Amino acid sequence: MQVFPRFYTQAVWSITLLLLTINTAAAYDKDKKYPASEIPLVLRLKAHAVLRIDEQYFTVISEGKGKLTHKYAYTILDEKAEELSRIHLYYSSLNKISSLKGTLYDQYGNEVSSLKKSDIKDESISDGFSFQDDGREKIASFSYTQYPYTVEFEYEKIYDGLLFYPGWYPQINTYIGVEKSFYEVSIPKEMNLRHKAYNISKEVSKTEQGGMNIYRWEVANLEPFRQEPYGAEPLYPAVLLAPSQFSMGKYKGDMSTWKSFGEWQNLLNEGSNDLPESTQNLVKELVKNTDSAPEKVKLIYEYLQSKVRYVSIQLGIGGWQPFKASFVDEKAYGDCKALSNYTKSLLDVIGIESYYTLVNSGKYAREVRTDFPTQQFNHVILCVPLVRDTVWLECTSQTEAFGYMGDFTGNRDALIITPEGGKIVRTPYYGKNENLQERTAQVNIQENGDADVSVITEYHALQEDDLPFVVNFAPEKQKKWLYQNLDIPSFEIKDFSFARKKDRIPVTTEKLNLNIRKCVSISGKRIFLVPNLFNKVSAAPPEVENRKSNVKLRYAYQHTDALEFIIPEKYNLEHKPEDIEISSDFGKYSAKYELKEGKLQYTRKLEIQQGTFPKEKYKDLTEFINQIIKADKNKVVFVKET
Repeated sequence: MQVFPRFYTQAVWSITLLLLTINTAAAYDKDKKYPASEIPLVLRLKAHAVLRIDEQYFTVISEGKGKLTHKYAYTILDEKAEELSRIHLYYSSLNKISSLKGTLYDQYGNEVSSLKKSDIKDESISDGFSFQDDGREKIASFSYTQYPYTVEFEYEKIYDGLLFYPGWYPQINTYIGVEKSFYEVSIPKEMNLRHKAYNISKEVSKTEQGGMNIYRWEVANLEPFRQEPYGAEPLYPAVLLAPSQFSMGKYKGDMSTWKSFGEWQNLLNEGSNDLPESTQNLVKELVKNTDSAPEKVKLIYEYLQSKVRYVSIQLGIGGWQPFKASFVDEKAYGDCKALSNYTKSLLDVIGIESYYTLVNSGKYAREVRTDFPTQQFNHVILCVPLVRDTVWLECTSQTEAFGYMGDFTGNRDALIITPEGGKIVRTPYYGKNENLQERTAQVNIQENGDADVSVITEYHALQEDDLPFVVNFAPEKQKKWLYQNLDIPSFEIKDFSFARKKDRIPVTTEKLNLNIRKCVSISGKRIFLVPNLFNKVSAAPPEVENRKSNVKLRYAYQHTDALEFIIPEKYNLEHKPEDIEISSDFGKYSAKYELKEGKLQYTRKLEIQQGTFPKEKYKDLTEFINQIIKADKNKVVFVKET
């Protein structure tokens, strides 16, 4: 007899109840819109919503003007998809929302209500950091809880400036089934449309009509899917579009190559490196006592950090064009574009070349598609190529270590803007020899099972995570953070401190004195000790059948734990695990147990490799992690003398 998984049984019952509800309609009207009963069962199973129709038309009128019309309808099956009952439409001085309509239907396809003008909010999208921002949002929503129900939205957007062509993402989340969706693009025959499709089986169709080339992509009957753990590539369907020739305001450009795209950015930056003579003299005086180029760059960077602060400014073409260096010098603030340009201008004064650099920032930022030149960036940093080294500067931070990129902008493709144009380069990579976590601890176990613990941990490079912010917290806030983040069942903090060494590879040192309650288990005359107190691997990735994506480990690191346990008097070692070593393509693990002068010495080392591995290796990864989980639970047993 086959036993079905619990989630499957629950899903079938949910669908059965949904069908019973739908089929209680007294009469079925063929003219009604989006009746839920018409949704194929396979699209509802494991779904929280189904995209019923999705009709998207984009017309390129000229290099700088375009129009998008978009109509779509979602049937929302339960509260987990309630977000789809809302629409957020961004606009600014470069694009306008010319119309917006919305209609709500019940499960049978009866119209319940439609949007009125008063239902549409118009709000600024200022993030609280922006000094000036002309970005706004039109927001509308329906409030309805009689599931299933359907929302239909239709809007038109007018573009004045075409740095981007809108892409197509018919399946915007994993819990959505798709009945049918298409995207149609019309562009004058003399213009070139660049496009790239992902996870779409049907080829684009191309026709001609009235002097326009018409491209059309479509999908139908897409089941909900699950994004796979450690996935190297996204599994959702998408089409990316880009112009070759384009214009933003008075600035015309060519995006067909990275070089030509960089030439356009040079046009925007032209004439922005002006500095008053007084500042030029100050900078020369600042570096006069050193001949070292790296030291000069560091002095300039520290001057920048002491003088200016980050403020976002997003106004029209100013969203892409830096403010002049003289503006930043006078106001002592600027956004990433302005501050990077200002730093470049300061370095120009002392004859050190640097490059304005576009990067897609963020810990989990999408990788730049280097084979498809487009505006894929959201941040600007500065690249300083020196004779024996290249220094990278994050110009928006008043606290970051000189030359350190971290996981915000490190180890990714970026576009440096040279005098000759754009060029793709890689930002600094931090490997397992840089990303260290090194811990030493002395654990004094009491007769009652509690323990006094003194522990010092050094976090290097990417292992710092949130600690650079914690270092600057007030002591009470630091203590609260420790209570929330130490993975220990029950403890009291007696004393603590944080210190950070700002360097090309920064290090944060955390010192703790703790009392851990019930650090060991006591049963009769025996003490049961799990030596790995601080750094257990506790969860393995789930099994995935018929895996589609390759396996990706995003960064390499090393953990080392050296713990010394002082055991109460008259307790002798009864059992200790065998030393263990595990090796795989994904890394190495070792744990050693040694009784020395009546003290237990526990040493644990974990190395994880970075890389992309064939999807067939996923099972090996889960086995490797499960072996570590098992080893981290190993116990040492001491017995009391009788």
